Amino acid sequence: MFFLWQGLNKDPSHIPSPLINKPIPKFTAARLDSSNKSFSEHCFFGHLSLLVVWSSWCSHCLEEHTFLLHVKKKPGLQIIGLNYRDNLLSAKHWLKQYGNPYNKIIFDPNGLLGINLGVYGVPESFLLDEKGIIRYKHIGPLSESSWHIDVEPLLSLWDKGSHG
Repeated sequence: MFFLWQGLNKDPSHIPSPLINKPIPKFTAARLDSSNKSFSEHCFFGHLSLLVVWSSWCSHCLEEHTFLLHVKKKPGLQIIGLNYRDNLLSAKHWLKQYGNPYNKIIFDPNGLLGINLGVYGVPESFLLDEKGIIRYKHIGPLSESSWHIDVEPLLSLWDKGSHG
């Protein structure tokens, strides 16, 4: 009973990930915009990246989506979407209707990459350095508040060149 009580007091967006400070798992997955082309873990190399796990059927993803359209304007950060356990046509329609904050979108209809990342549900986000190392995981929708409290301090480390 004690552990249940302790768990109820914890913020679910701060569940630790065993992948923090480890490279993103190797993968090959289809691109949302072109099913005959693919992405691999190399799409994270050379850029500071925010990997956002989303689905068109997720109401919280829509809540987060509006915020991501503003984050897209931040220089030096690429936003990579991971469309998770979704229908291709539904995902494309959703982006057409609400806008596309992503620089690249990985299509993961069976959730295999999501499983390898330890995804609990959608939305979830990962911050990766330019070497493809996962530095932070956020569970739930990113908001202006969570961005300022959790993500911006990490981004300032890159701006100052003191990451690693």
